Amino acid sequence: MTSFNIVHHDGVVRVELASSSCSLWDMGLDDNGHATVTIDNINDSEIVGRAINRALQEGAQSGTLYTGDVVNHQLASMHLMRSQTGKTWLGGKVTRLTDGADGPRFRIDWETFPQITE
Repeated sequence: MTSFNIVHHDGVVRVELASSSCSLWDMGLDDNGHATVTIDNINDSEIVGRAINRALQEGAQSGTLYTGDVVNHQLASMHLMRSQTGKTWLGGKVTRLTDGADGPRFRIDWETFPQITE
């Protein structure tokens, strides 16, 4: 398994990337190339984009992103709309998980891991 963190001020983006060479095969899991991205206290979309692009460079083929509490009202509204209407974010399905202390939390699932070009 490959993993890395991108630290920014008081927050962090954690990425774990499963590969066929790790012990997941012994556990019966077939997550080859599946990245799990967890955002904690990051309000800068550039940092998230950097993590997504690095995961792709490291071999991510599919992925799941957990947003943590989305404190940016505009971004939270957009993700809420996406989760209710079935619209995607970067091609990923957006699901509202719960309300956190500082804002709603979402899960985004990609069958094909995205690349951010902006």
